[in-house]
Amino acid sequence: MKIPAAAVLLAGLALGATTVARAQLFKCVQDGRTVYQQEKCPDTARQSTVREPDAVVEKPLEPKAAAEKAEQQATSEVDGLVDVIAGYAVCAEKVSGFGARYSDVFEGWKTRNAAAFSRFGTNPTAASKLDQRLQAERAKTFADDAEGRAARASACGRVVATILPPRQ
Repeated sequence: MKIPAAAVLLAGLALGATTVARAQLFKCVQDGRTVYQQEKCPDTARQSTVREPDAVVEKPLEPKAAAEKAEQQATSEVDGLVDVIAGYAVCAEKVSGFGARYSDVFEGWKTRNAAAFSRFGTNPTAASKLDQRLQAERAKTFADDAEGRAARASACGRVVATILPPRQ
């Protein structure tokens, strides 16, 4: 049974709906025939988007869930900073010329992440996490052969890739 669009719209308004959800709409042209549909067109058809889907609006979280999400984000942020700071410090200590070559880049990274560093400074577990990571990284040994040098270069390369400014 087909229901006219006007009837659906009026029914939605009668039920107190404040918005009408719109689905994405595709125009498919195949063998001289044009079809409008909500699904993507077959590979053999020429496709164009007639209407983009509405933006998805996230529902606000319950207070407990919001607090848990904030805690997870804070932990993730601290862990990320600890990874980079410890990695940079150990590379600067163990790789000749690393600190001199990348100190300005590292300072630029810290400036770009000033807000995160501010939160890092007020986080009660951040300093101990950093100390533990530094001890663990300093305790790692790399063989003085091609394989060991490649492993250290890879670890320091990840640090450099993180601290380099984003490309414009």
